[in-house]
Amino acid sequence: MGRFKSAISKLETELRYRCHRYYVETGIRKYKLASAAGISDTLLKGIDSPDFEASMKTLQRLDEVIPEDWEPAGAGSSGKILVPGQVDPVIGYKVWESDLSRSRKIYVRDELLHGLDPDQMERCALYIEKTRDPDGRLIEGKFKIDVLRAIAPQCAIHVFNVGEDNPDNYFIEHWDAGTGFWQGADMTGMKFAELDDEALRRCQLEDYLVCRETKWPNLSIVHRNYAHGEERNFLRLLFPFEASDGSPKILSITRPQSSGLAVDLLKKKLPGYDLKSGEGIVDLRSRRP
Repeated sequence: MGRFKSAISKLETELRYRCHRYYVETGIRKYKLASAAGISDTLLKGIDSPDFEASMKTLQRLDEVIPEDWEPAGAGSSGKILVPGQVDPVIGYKVWESDLSRSRKIYVRDELLHGLDPDQMERCALYIEKTRDPDGRLIEGKFKIDVLRAIAPQCAIHVFNVGEDNPDNYFIEHWDAGTGFWQGADMTGMKFAELDDEALRRCQLEDYLVCRETKWPNLSIVHRNYAHGEERNFLRLLFPFEASDGSPKILSITRPQSSGLAVDLLKKKLPGYDLKSGEGIVDLRSRRP
């Protein structure tokens, strides 16, 4: 076996790189990749790093999942491994302003959640994905708010009823007062139309309406200033789901951010992130094929 040691080592290096780049470039969730390969997702710890630890057997199982004709970005025709350019994780941003507040949101790709908040919000996302029906629908009663609170105690969990045709009549069905928002008041039952802050109302209505129409999760980083001096940075993840009678609702999960990748992206991208389609404009309806 000694005469083949170098060749085996080279093959292992190439396989490790290929598996790492497939995970990064496709944005596939770790648990989905592991499931497709028939292995535990604990074996993929650190796969977001090019030198992640994995046995040859694990790499071979992963390689069987990757389409044969798939090649990593930046692989030259000579076969030499090049450093791939990173895909911008930010889809775009929007700004809403009034005399009472200023809201700025960066919309980011869903797969960025692992890098933004693997400790809390990604746990929620994994739990939600596991409670979906085989056809992908998320039905009320299949997931438990108490479970979400238990696995992510630093997150706030809200439920919005978006069943009315008029978005102004959307209302808060369940409010987690742990956010400290509005001095910890319970906002349960409040309609969007009751928000006297025009910028905040438009900011919320647009996102929840799009989430209801597209039935897509929505991940954003929010920076908000209020006229009274309060400032907030937080992650927000929206999941559309159905009530038992089929009417639409939205699960909102938020977590404050004082440092880390989310804050770094805010500093880097705001206020001057320039989209090809126009500064400050992003159409969430066209963010996926």
